[in-house]
Amino acid sequence: HDQAVQARTNLALIDVHRGDVGAAAALAEEVRRTGREQHDPWTERNGLGLLGLVAMAEGDAAGAVSMLRRWHELAEQIALREPGYCRMQGDFVEALVATGQMDEAATYAAFMQSNAARLERPTLLAGAARANAVVAAAGGDREAAVKYAAAAVAGFAATPMVVEQARSLLTLGQIHRRYKEKAAARVALEQALATFDRLGAERLAERTRQDLARIGQRPATSTSLTETELRVARLAATGRTVRQVGDELFISPKTVEANLTRVYRKLGLSGRAALATWAATVDRPSS
Repeated sequence: HDQAVQARTNLALIDVHRGDVGAAAALAEEVRRTGREQHDPWTERNGLGLLGLVAMAEGDAAGAVSMLRRWHELAEQIALREPGYCRMQGDFVEALVATGQMDEAATYAAFMQSNAARLERPTLLAGAARANAVVAAAGGDREAAVKYAAAAVAGFAATPMVVEQARSLLTLGQIHRRYKEKAAARVALEQALATFDRLGAERLAERTRQDLARIGQRPATSTSLTETELRVARLAATGRTVRQVGDELFISPKTVEANLTRVYRKLGLSGRAALATWAATVDRPSS
């Protein structure tokens, strides 16, 4: 029985990310119904979480809030304290923000951050960072939003959670787009799309394509840079000073500055922070 329920849960997760929302909804409802009929809150909760993801995939944020709030309540009811079984917390925050319930979203993101800090798990810290980025962006705090989103990208990059890293890149790209930082937005969105396409995550890929379409300009890539400009850009992105970059490449500081000026102009970047984001995402191997 347990294995059959887990198999349906796994299949529903795959279906929702592949974009087969109808199949995912049917499996999720079957899992929830099984849990209710057998008075098994664990199984019912799994079904509710899946239905929350389905609702978000269909653009029904209010429905997602309803499902995921009950999903969280059941976790409290069974005293579930292992965050590894609470992977949809970030989706709950996203749904709350989408429905304008900012106070509850901020409270829940803070709850995620508190757990992550207490347990010091990289995946939890990265997940909390993404949730805080969504809240900060909705609240108009651009600096905090970019900082949290970039931390989520870097955090998940150090884990096997490739989809979550790509989702964080999507969040980062959406934040940059929100603040009309088109070049930086496209860099993050293109990288997210490459991962979603490679994994067959069509639902997330389509969301990313929609954001890219709203930008409406060619991607900023390393192909527009000369070899020297590319080397200067990558070294500068690591935090090296102009003199340190020059010493490493055996060129003068003035030449470094001239190359950086051209890099910023060609890529449409505004400074070292944007350059670091570009370097962390563009031209990264797909593996």
